[in-house]
Amino acid sequence: MVMSWLDALALSVFLVSWIGYTSFAKRKAKNTNCIARVMHQQRIHWMSQVIAKEIRVAEAALLANLERNIAFFASTTLLIIAGVLTLFSQVEKLETVIGSILFTSSPNHAFVQVQLALLAGIFVLAFFLFSWSMRP
Repeated sequence: MVMSWLDALALSVFLVSWIGYTSFAKRKAKNTNCIARVMHQQRIHWMSQVIAKEIRVAEAALLANLERNIAFFASTTLLIIAGVLTLFSQVEKLETVIGSILFTSSPNHAFVQVQLALLAGIFVLAFFLFSWSMRP
């Protein structure tokens, strides 16, 4: 399995973007008043208030809404994983479609499978991150 220079460039841009944005977002969230940091501070303040009093209906509805949104994203990632795994059985057709796109070379069967596995891995990670955020 030999990668073309365009595939190597695409993979390196992807990895640099992923790692760079992750480190940038974590560093920026600690140093500036972005929405994630403000929301985190508000959640901490709210939880300290909830401990001292009884939970109100509006707060319970807010928590349920947040949990529904996270569950929606988690179930959506499951559907995407199912779609990507289905593509494994249609690699030949996928190669035909990729080969018909302008400015692409004829795809390598094994490399297409590696790309699909990478996509599946990314969405499995997303599913576990969403599921982990729903923990009690």
